[in-house]
Amino acid sequence: MPSWTSPWPVAAPLDAHLRAAGLRRCEERLDALPGDVLILYSPPDALLASGLASAQDPPTPLRLATAYKQLQTFHGRHRLIATWRLQALTPEAIRGWLEKASPPRASQLFPDPEPLSALLAKTLMDSQPDLLNAYLDLELIAELAGGAPDTAYPRRLANAIADSQTLLEHCWLPHQHNQALRQDIAAQLVREDALAIESQRAREAEALLRVQVDQAREERQRLAQATRIRDDRLAQLEETLVSQVSRLFRLEAEVDRSRAEREEALATAAELQPRLAARDEELRSAREAEVGLQIRMEALQGENRRAHEEAEEQLLRQLHVLEAHERLVLDIQGHKSHITELKAQLATQSEALRLSREDRDRESARVVALETEREALLQARADLEGRTEALEGRREALERENAAARIQMEGHRVHITQLEAHQAAQAEALRLSREDRDRESARVVALETEREALLQARADLEGRT
Repeated sequence: MPSWTSPWPVAAPLDAHLRAAGLRRCEERLDALPGDVLILYSPPDALLASGLASAQDPPTPLRLATAYKQLQTFHGRHRLIATWRLQALTPEAIRGWLEKASPPRASQLFPDPEPLSALLAKTLMDSQPDLLNAYLDLELIAELAGGAPDTAYPRRLANAIADSQTLLEHCWLPHQHNQALRQDIAAQLVREDALAIESQRAREAEALLRVQVDQAREERQRLAQATRIRDDRLAQLEETLVSQVSRLFRLEAEVDRSRAEREEALATAAELQPRLAARDEELRSAREAEVGLQIRMEALQGENRRAHEEAEEQLLRQLHVLEAHERLVLDIQGHKSHITELKAQLATQSEALRLSREDRDRESARVVALETEREALLQARADLEGRTEALEGRREALERENAAARIQMEGHRVHITQLEAHQAAQAEALRLSREDRDRESARVVALETEREALLQARADLEGRT
């Protein structure tokens, strides 16, 4: 790629013009340039007008003359051309010229010097004639782009300073420019102070935001810890609830079993009730029969006693008679059959009395058995009633426990609902805090961007100054 260089800084528009033509700046020193580098120069007034003759020290006639003479030594190795001639060429013409096409044709109009810089240049040339000679010699060997050398340069300088009013106006322009520049600098300082204040506020806001972020982070950690605690409590409550529900199911199962047992006991009692009534009726009948039998037995015993007594008396009388008549055996031979019959009757009566006593004993045993069975039935009925009452009490206790468990479960559900509402409120507060933090971060970023833009503007202003 073709390159160019210059012993003096080049204005930004010309630099852009050369880049458009495909040229790049060569950063090497003049005494170490590679082959075929385009060297640019400007007339003395242009150097003085732009203030680019020296970056540190003010220009002197000898220094300018020496620079022009040094450029003459590069003739033959490098091409030399004035900056104003390149500015008169299009980028395409510059590119074609460098590619050794047709020679470029630039405008034949020489640039008009500024009055103040023309006065300074003429003064320098009057004090150092070698400056004008060095410049004109450089023009004679440089590329002219189809034009003529700038041999009329002294006359152009004289024409530029001929009008005193124009010279005064141009002398006053730097003062106005400096005044405007001072005002711009003062305004820039005010803006920088405001920016510093705003930056300080931004830093304070950023510090506050960091504190808020730390607080939000701590709050989030607290919320996370509270959430974990709440989750643990919820897990415990769920376990408790599950155990209580299981217990409730067990209680309900026990209640159902108790109800079934009670119903079975009631059914058994209902089944036993007719039997008990029949047994009571049978017992009552047995008692009545026993009473009747006892009365009958007493009557029979009385009759038996009377009969026995009568039989004994009769037997005694008969024995007395027999004894009385034993001696009279012969007399009582005819009465033997009668005595035998009496003995048979006595034996029959004794056997009847024995059978009556056995019947009475059997009836007494049967009455005792019936009484025992009745007492057992009464005891079973009392036990059944006690068991029924116990089952009823247990059922009522289970129902009370079930109601208490349901109330406790409802309380747990309300507590869980409150915990969920509290967690939702904490999550909403955390979300709002995050949104505030994001807005503050965006504001800090915007302030930093504006600060960087102001610093860049300040740097540009200092560069222009």
